Amino acid sequence: MSARVQVEPVVFERMREAYSRDFAGSPIKLAKALDRHEKDQSEFGGQHLIAERTIYNFFSTKEPPKVLLRTLNYLCLVLLKYDSYEEARKQLAGESKPATSSSNSRSLNLLEDWLLPYREKVEQKCSTIRILDMTQPVNLEAIFAQVNILEESRRQKQRSLEQVLKISPSADQSVERVKAQLPEKTISGLEAVGQYRKLLILGKPGAGKTTFLRHLSLKCLSEEGLTEEVEKSALPIYIPLKEFSEDDSRPSLINAITQEVADTIPDSGISFETWLKEGRCLILLDALDEILTTEVDRVYRTIDDLIRRYPKNQFIITCRTEASTYIFKDFTVVEMADFNEEQTARLVENWFENRSKPELGQEFLKRTKETPAIAELASNPLLLTNLCLVFEDYYALPNNLNGLLDDAVEIFLRRWDSTRRIARRVTSQDKLSPSRRLDLFSEIAYHAFREDPKRYGWYKWELDRLIHEFIQDVDGVSPKTIDIDVKALLEDIESNNGLLVRQAKDLYTFSHLTFHEFFTARYIAGSFDPDLVREIVKEHLTDRQWHEVFIILAGRLTKADDLLKQIFSHANTLIASSKALQQMLSWLDKVTTESNVSSSSWRAGYLAIDLDITLYIENAIKIDRTLAQKLSTTLRAFNKREERIISRTPKADIELSLGAIHAIAADYASNTNQDISEFNDYNRSFLGIRETFDLESKLQSIIQVAEENDYADLVEELLTLEADLPKNDSPKLAWNEWANELQAIMLRQLDVGYEISLSEQDIKALEDYLYTCNLLLECIQAGSRSSRSLRDLVIDSILLPHVNIPEQMIAC
Repeated sequence: MSARVQVEPVVFERMREAYSRDFAGSPIKLAKALDRHEKDQSEFGGQHLIAERTIYNFFSTKEPPKVLLRTLNYLCLVLLKYDSYEEARKQLAGESKPATSSSNSRSLNLLEDWLLPYREKVEQKCSTIRILDMTQPVNLEAIFAQVNILEESRRQKQRSLEQVLKISPSADQSVERVKAQLPEKTISGLEAVGQYRKLLILGKPGAGKTTFLRHLSLKCLSEEGLTEEVEKSALPIYIPLKEFSEDDSRPSLINAITQEVADTIPDSGISFETWLKEGRCLILLDALDEILTTEVDRVYRTIDDLIRRYPKNQFIITCRTEASTYIFKDFTVVEMADFNEEQTARLVENWFENRSKPELGQEFLKRTKETPAIAELASNPLLLTNLCLVFEDYYALPNNLNGLLDDAVEIFLRRWDSTRRIARRVTSQDKLSPSRRLDLFSEIAYHAFREDPKRYGWYKWELDRLIHEFIQDVDGVSPKTIDIDVKALLEDIESNNGLLVRQAKDLYTFSHLTFHEFFTARYIAGSFDPDLVREIVKEHLTDRQWHEVFIILAGRLTKADDLLKQIFSHANTLIASSKALQQMLSWLDKVTTESNVSSSSWRAGYLAIDLDITLYIENAIKIDRTLAQKLSTTLRAFNKREERIISRTPKADIELSLGAIHAIAADYASNTNQDISEFNDYNRSFLGIRETFDLESKLQSIIQVAEENDYADLVEELLTLEADLPKNDSPKLAWNEWANELQAIMLRQLDVGYEISLSEQDIKALEDYLYTCNLLLECIQAGSRSSRSLRDLVIDSILLPHVNIPEQMIAC
């Protein structure tokens, strides 16, 4: 039987204060609170853990009473947040004694020799990081890039879906990828530390929360210190809360912090207590979300107690976004921002500089800029680090995005936690395996992408409905508990996955558009339905927002032959009914064949040049010229790889060079005085013309080429034209007549120089066709598995008129 204990006056007084403040002096309210702290009530026969009469009598006396130790332990737990009466007595005993004079405390110059053992301890604890599959840790400060902070957490913002996504119904979204981002104000991480004494930093998985706190620990103890706003004498104390919660001795946080310092600072038993009271410490509590489930209540209580007892110190706590709804008193809640382009570049440069491979860093940054999907992943520090590891291993990033995206999803779902031995809370309502969760994400993503207009985010009630519809057929889900299951699943997805995130209060999106596209493609590939693939191609092929979906899809299909044929067939359907475009393609095929450069890359090259100089199409049309230039460059790269390059022939050289001469003469006639140096880089490269261009000299060299290759009639006409070449200061009329005569010669002798006008409808169809042909080549390059014969046939058939395309490539 437990002995009765005389309650210490200071403990009794604190209990009376808490009883009045927190329970309004109500015995029944306190009795119910006590019951909630005792899971097994069977031994009490359904009665209260402590009777209401006992509580009433305890607090009715003016002098501290004698009570059972068991009763005191429970009262201290609920009222004072101490695990036992003995702990409360020890901790509160100091409050009845005079505070130690600050004159007795040791000065906190963090660079003095007596603190060297502590600096070495922090250095050992915080100076290196090992991420994912790294075989060796790396120096944290060598690769660290400063982080930015959102001063207002997204989960606190009230925004509409349109505001979150910045979607305008009239916006041309073919140019820029839609991004889910708020007009957010950010400050640097160090500024936030300087501004706020109590800070709760939320962040998505891999946002850099732990790295930031370790950086703060090291920077505090460096010669330069933290910031001007943070006093340089603040002693950093870094506590990983996962390790703290796993300590079998279950110490209070005050004891753990004291021990952290006492081990290495001489005579700290007296001075450190004073430092805490005077607020000379920067206490860094890392990863609130990683606390053992069984220890959550205890750890929260001991954090509260630490803050309450030593409020003058600076406190920074980190936690995954949505992993905790508990807000510590007087704390400012902020959120880690994604990396911007500058921060991405800094980390990449630091990473490869640290690995003695700075040239790889520049190549990596170049590649990320070329691939929007990779650039989006790189805004997350963890995923960016993984990309650096891949690039370092292979000196390249894979063409097939699926490997990188599968890896990124796996990192968020399981791998990041497993490498750090973190077991997340699994509730009884969690009925979905990881693979089923991927199916859920895929279904949500796909149906949103098929909507018109597309949607990139959801209100909470919409997600609840979608999850409800998905899990209602899952084994183990009962209609009676399905609402609870839905709520638990969404909470778990928010706090643990980092894939589907809250962008504002009750508004959700995928954390990156790339993930939305990935899961959409995953759904289509996983359907194994050729009719669905055919439907997707027919309805969305020219929709620029589906661009990455098609590329990812090509890499996910077991065999991509049917998809490639569908895309090729539909591309040709876009221009099949246009008489003007079919005539243009027939001319393109004829002129390249007669010039002995019959290949798709040469057809694309002629077309790209034709959009700027007069070969067939009037060059004043408004069209995205880079599409033709990109198509030409990509096709040439294919042919070079397959060793099928056709060298420039004399006739091709004559046609293209005369086209350039005509373009400059026509500009002189219109008084624009353009020279060849103002042509774009592609044109100068394809035409083989240097920066300096003398029209007369170029004409003479073309006459010589024509003479050497027996183009007698052409030579005769060009010699006559050369004799009439106007001077630079000749009137526009003279240049206009000369340009017209050159164009007539080109038409008679070479079948080039038509200046055919295209309707707006034809121009739109041509632009969509060129876009689709580029997409087709990107699908082939995306690591897709397709037969070589089909790939060769597709490449060879690009920019052919409908009548010349092999029948098996049309009837799809």
